[in-house]
Amino acid sequence: MRRSFYFLFIKMHSNSYKLFDIAANLSDEKFQGVYNGKKYHEDDTDDVIERALKWNVEKMLLASGCIEDLHISHKLSQRSEHLYTTIGIHPCRALVYYSN
Repeated sequence: MRRSFYFLFIKMHSNSYKLFDIAANLSDEKFQGVYNGKKYHEDDTDDVIERALKWNVEKMLLASGCIEDLHISHKLSQRSEHLYTTIGIHPCRALVYYSN
């Protein structure tokens, strides 16, 4: 298993693979620097996207587990032609009700 990760890392670094991240959780407040309700650093979402593109992630599908996340993901998807969004109901949020 370890060897296969090494091989994949080398291939990714050599630009021979183009990747599509199908579950980027960029709507998570951690990307805005918030951990357990407290702000620790400035928003670094753009830096995360830039690093992903540098590592051959050509497209990213922003995962949204609820309506609130969808609003954030939709705004983020407008920042770049490399970003898309979708929504699904995650089991851990299936009973959450939003009145928006």
